[in-house]
Amino acid sequence: MSEYEVRVSTNVDTSELDAAQKKLDSLVKNDKQIKVDFNIDGMKNLNKINGVLKGIEKNNKISVKADMDTSGIKKGLSDIERAKRSVSTLKIDADVSKANADFKKFESLTTSSVEKARKLLSDINKDINNVKLAPNDSIMEINFKKLTSDLEKYRNQIKVVQNEQKALGNSITSVSKSFSKIDAVTASNKTLTWLKNNSRAAKVYGDQLKEIAESQRKATSDSELTSLNKDFNKTVSEAKLLGLTGKSFTAEFKRAFSQIAQFTQIYGGIENVIQTIQNSVIELKNVDSILTEISKTSDMTTDQLTKLGETSFDSASKWGKKASDYLLGIQEMSRSGYYGKQAEQMAETSILAQAAGDLNSDVANSYLLASNAAYQYSGNVQKLNALLDGQNMITNRNSVSMQDMAEATTQAASMASELGVQENQLSAMIGTIESRTKAGGNEVGNAIKSLLINVQNVNNSKIAETFKKAGVAQTEFVNGVEKMRNPIEVLEDLAKVFNQLEESDPLRTEILTNIGQKYQANKLSALLSGWSDYEKMLVDYSEGTGSAAKEAEKSANNWEGSLNKLSNTWTGFIQNFANSNMITSGLQGLTGIIKIIDTVVSKAGTLETVMGVLGGGLASKTGWGKTIVVYNAPFYKVA
Repeated sequence: MSEYEVRVSTNVDTSELDAAQKKLDSLVKNDKQIKVDFNIDGMKNLNKINGVLKGIEKNNKISVKADMDTSGIKKGLSDIERAKRSVSTLKIDADVSKANADFKKFESLTTSSVEKARKLLSDINKDINNVKLAPNDSIMEINFKKLTSDLEKYRNQIKVVQNEQKALGNSITSVSKSFSKIDAVTASNKTLTWLKNNSRAAKVYGDQLKEIAESQRKATSDSELTSLNKDFNKTVSEAKLLGLTGKSFTAEFKRAFSQIAQFTQIYGGIENVIQTIQNSVIELKNVDSILTEISKTSDMTTDQLTKLGETSFDSASKWGKKASDYLLGIQEMSRSGYYGKQAEQMAETSILAQAAGDLNSDVANSYLLASNAAYQYSGNVQKLNALLDGQNMITNRNSVSMQDMAEATTQAASMASELGVQENQLSAMIGTIESRTKAGGNEVGNAIKSLLINVQNVNNSKIAETFKKAGVAQTEFVNGVEKMRNPIEVLEDLAKVFNQLEESDPLRTEILTNIGQKYQANKLSALLSGWSDYEKMLVDYSEGTGSAAKEAEKSANNWEGSLNKLSNTWTGFIQNFANSNMITSGLQGLTGIIKIIDTVVSKAGTLETVMGVLGGGLASKTGWGKTIVVYNAPFYKVA
């Protein structure tokens, strides 16, 4: 087989391909500037553009750089930053206000940590003004950063102050729990009782034991009381070793004569029983008179009046008051047009006020009826109780008595309500003025009426001109109509101006003499300068729910309240048979016993004789109020 070899030779023109390759290489190596115009609407489009350019670069292995006119974007960013700063400034305003409010509860303290917080707060208040008054954005940025920094420092410092006060409170609580004053008094009484029962030791140890007892009573710590108790036990042990326990001859002699005293007490006790019955009869007479007056102003039947008289003792005892106090309330409510259950509920509110505020029935009834009429409660006892609770809390926390609060409310409530002053605002005004002037309830109430009228007096040239000088408006436009401003709002603005003036500023004097005038300048000064007290008392009022009942319960359980309860129970008992002959017969019987005791005392010559009579018995042949004879006393003689 033959093999053949063929050689082929070609002649190709590649000049065009080479030229194309050179152009491609030139594009890859050299940067090309491509002008692209974009209509950018929102910053999110920038991300899309970048994505497109990166895709071109990846797929073609070409480095692409885009030069764009970003002046519009920069302007948008500037506007956004300015808006952000505006929002931040509003938040900072709120933070600064909160910082000032938080510091109020500590502003009276002078500890080093409080002073440091006070200095930071002062810097913050300067910083916020610097931010608001900055001439340009650059300076505002600097001031804004300083304000933010000072606020952070203040927050940390106020936490230090709060922790210190909390620790102090815990310390005080711990101390109060570890020592009881009752234990000190008990130990003192124990020492004195031992000395009384062991009078033989008085000559040697009397002064020493009395000194120990006095020190025990004044002890202020558990360790101090423990040491004094040891001294007492040591003294007692010494007295026992010397045989100085038991009563002395003098003490025994006194004991013998105490038996005579006991006899006298029996005599006095009988008289007390008679006196108690007489008092009950007087109370029943008063109750009957009040019920008669109630019958004149209401349509209650005889049975209803009788039932009211019987239940009045229990109703009054609830708050430790007398039945006549309760019925007087119903009488006054009936005269004012409130009857039946409503009158009874209002009367219960009256004795609640009497017990909580230590008021007499006349003051309490006038106070509640005046408030009811002024604020148009229509006999709503819930609203009356709310007023009583709020005002009672103000009197508990401030130097104001409920008597003055009630009297001032009675005088000023009608005018205050007419001019749009709310109950809590009137109460805070009364509390602020009375606590600073001690002028008395009636005078303060009349002063408030005059001041409220003057505040809205636009016809008096002196008053109107003074308000203009102070920059305080008496009127305002509402829906295009000029109306009088609320007097409390006017007084609040006036207080701000008044307290910013120097003591020597003539405008202060003009405000007091022209608006307060001759008789009420002092009261106006007390109100304006004490406006912080006024605002505090508004808070006190809001926290008063239930306070009157708590106060009244304490009064109901004290000596006077307990005695009134006992008196009501006894008088109610007497009432059950007041129309029977038992009282008359009982009084006659007690009279007979007293005559016998008088005769024994006048005829007995010695203590032995008297005790013999006491050892004898008394018997009646025919019962109480008739002939009474003595038996088992053969020595008894009647001249």
